[in-house]
Amino acid sequence: MFRVGDDDQENLRLDYAETVSVWRHLVDVRFKLLALVPTLSAIGVGVVGREEPSYDAVVVAAVALVSIVAIATYDLRNSMFHDTAIHRAKTLESRLGLRRASSDLPSRQVGVCAPKTDEGGYFTDRPRGKLKLFGLFPVWHDLALWLVYSISAGGWAAVGGYALAGRQEWRSPWTWGVAQGALVALLLFGGLVRYDKQWDRLKKGDLFPPGGPEAEERQHVPNAEL
Repeated sequence: MFRVGDDDQENLRLDYAETVSVWRHLVDVRFKLLALVPTLSAIGVGVVGREEPSYDAVVVAAVALVSIVAIATYDLRNSMFHDTAIHRAKTLESRLGLRRASSDLPSRQVGVCAPKTDEGGYFTDRPRGKLKLFGLFPVWHDLALWLVYSISAGGWAAVGGYALAGRQEWRSPWTWGVAQGALVALLLFGGLVRYDKQWDRLKKGDLFPPGGPEAEERQHVPNAEL
């Protein structure tokens, strides 16, 4: 554990408060995107998809699709700041000498991996995310966002494909639309997964050096949020 003099304690507290404020803002942005993107996409797809096929619908769907990809890209950058803020908060908790609140919990209970020291704090004590929904899907913020972005983009791609196929008088335009939507959703989801693996390698490399507050977490959770 880091030890600091009394003169440094106030600076560390101010740093910790500002770091938590930044983290809270980034989480707030995430929740807003999680609520707005699927809601607006569902309304838009329902309205545009109900109309007769037209090139106007193709343009609207293309603009919406590009916008969702742009929002997802923006959120990926925000996620980098989010993880870095958590890393900094954990380091400051260690330097401030905060103690663990989960010391009495078994190491396997509710996904909590008990560290080998008594250092703690809100961020250091966080559950490590070992639980799975239906025993299949990890309970993980990023996964929820990726599904929302991928499905929303796929919905708009399906509407655009349907409108284009209808205007070109292809047979079974909705079949073309659904196939295009599924392809776009899978491609976007795969791209987000690949990005996460790149970011995880960076976190485990020079960005967050080994032996830091996240070292124990990495041993238990692959691709964990730091």
